Order: sequence, then C-alpha cells, then structure tokens
Amino acid sequence: MGSTNFEDLRLLLCFRGVNSLAIQIGVAFISCAFFFKISSSPFHIWTPDVYDGSPLNTTIFFATIPKIALIFIIIRLYLFVFGCQADAWQQIFSFSAVLSVIVGSLLALKQRKLKRL
Repeated sequence: MGSTNFEDLRLLLCFRGVNSLAIQIGVAFISCAFFFKISSSPFHIWTPDVYDGSPLNTTIFFATIPKIALIFIIIRLYLFVFGCQADAWQQIFSFSAVLSVIVGSLLALKQRKLKRL
C-alpha cells in the first residue's frame, strides 16, 4: 500500500514493525537524489560545466530558485516524515555538508571563472 500523504508516511515509518534496513536504504537513495539536485558534494561535479555554458540570467535563476525550493522540501520531508528515523539520515547529511565545505573550498581556489564557482 503506497501513499504520498506525509502524515500517512510518517505513521507508516514510525511503526516499529517495518523493516528498518529497507527504510534506511530508501532514505539513502532519496538523499542522493536531493544532493544531486542541490549540487551538494559528492554529486556536484556536473554543475560548474552547466553553469559555465549557460547565459548569466539562466545561471542565476537555476543556481538559486530550485535550490531554495528543494531546501524547503528537504526540511519538510526529513523532519516531518523521517523524523523518527533520524539516525538513518543525519549521518548522511553531516557527511555531505562537511564534504561540500572541504571540497568546495579546495576546488574554488583553482577556479578562474566566476560562473564556475
């Protein structure tokens, strides 16, 4: 039985009879998709090339608006639906945040074009 209602999903996932490994794998896959979409490390490799080859106004729009919307979706989904499964996603987000800061800072040192940052 599937559902797209966040309340139903929260009740289903917080029920203790559910397979925890399957939920953790699902959360990891959903996290990878969101990290790819918001260009978080290690899924950020494609963004400098796309931003460099597009017009400036398109780059500004696609570098900000979809990411802001996704941040709100991530907050709502992970805190409300996956709130009782916090151990499955907090380590993934922490790893990606630290890796994004380190890799982004080091790779930004060698960039010569502003749009590729």
